[in-house]
Amino acid sequence: MKKRSTVSIYFKVFLISTMFGFASFLIINLFFTRVLSKELLLYSAIFGPVIGNMIGFSCALIGGPISKRLESIPKPFNTISQALAYFVISLVAATLFFLLMIKLGFISGMSTKLLFTFLLIAAVIGVVVTLIMTLYEHLKTELAKSYEKLREKELLEKELQVARRVQAGFLPLGDIRIEGFDVSTYFRSAKEVGGDYFDFIPMNKGVGIVIADVSGKGVPASLVMTNLHATLHALAEDYSPVELINKINLNILKNTAPSIFVTFFYGVLDSLTGKLEYVNAGHNPPLMVRQDGTVEELAQRGVGLGLSPDASFQTGSITMNSRDAILLYTDGLTEAGLPHIEAWGEENLKRFLSTIHQETTNRMVELILVKVEESLKGIQQTDDIALVLVKRN
Repeated sequence: MKKRSTVSIYFKVFLISTMFGFASFLIINLFFTRVLSKELLLYSAIFGPVIGNMIGFSCALIGGPISKRLESIPKPFNTISQALAYFVISLVAATLFFLLMIKLGFISGMSTKLLFTFLLIAAVIGVVVTLIMTLYEHLKTELAKSYEKLREKELLEKELQVARRVQAGFLPLGDIRIEGFDVSTYFRSAKEVGGDYFDFIPMNKGVGIVIADVSGKGVPASLVMTNLHATLHALAEDYSPVELINKINLNILKNTAPSIFVTFFYGVLDSLTGKLEYVNAGHNPPLMVRQDGTVEELAQRGVGLGLSPDASFQTGSITMNSRDAILLYTDGLTEAGLPHIEAWGEENLKRFLSTIHQETTNRMVELILVKVEESLKGIQQTDDIALVLVKRN
């Protein structure tokens, strides 16, 4: 590949030198003679390409290595030095050609006019070769950068495809059933792969409900969610919410980078009594919408997971009565559009929930998302949005 590339370069040097040698020789001689004749065309066609190629290949073979050595000189002196080097090489090549022609008898004497012609040709071709070599190096550098960026983009896309498959594997986006309750969920990523996570864990006495937000995006966040998903499904049945949270916290501290943390809400819902026992580790407080339209925050809250091995978590509990609904969500819902526009905010969400609480869960989710889109005012979504809405029949 390298040999083919070198041959290609020299072939281009040959074509350019031939073309510019003939053209320069003809134009300069025409300038002095003021007459375009067959003899002048023939003279230019013979000697122009010869001197052009002597100068061109001298610049390519000798000037190229010299030019690379001069690149270390600070700008703009390196460019000036490179141009001078090519010019001197062109003059030397032209002089050698001139002396060779005299030696072979093609030129009978050192005509000042002819010498001046050769010098002008040398200057023109030297400058042209300088420009071509500079342009070639610039294009080669830019192509290398473009190739590297394309390669990085392809690798990133493959990474994101893996992360998307991982994430799609543990988000329960299908029909979720809890006896005596209606359930609706929604997830939309702001980018290719999100850091939001929610889940439902079937248990002997009810169901575990989870919503979380992993700091960061891409494969690292997806791997943390995979670990979270596996731990929850393996241990949820055997541990209380507080015990489970403590184990997950230590697991994250042990197995993830210090920069990664997780805001996490986990509750166990007794489908018979409607009691929800929960632990909140730094996540947005879920909102309980009562049958009469009043809205309550599940106020019990602790620090995020993965921040401290000594973190303390407290259990809270609340009972859902008939027609009560609870909304679990990530901050992308209330902070959509930040930092470009003012966030919709939790207070607006509370007020809106009190006006739509009599709707079905599917309809409530639709109306909430409409409000979010209105609040964005055409601005692109800047964070992931995940929500879980559970309503008792």
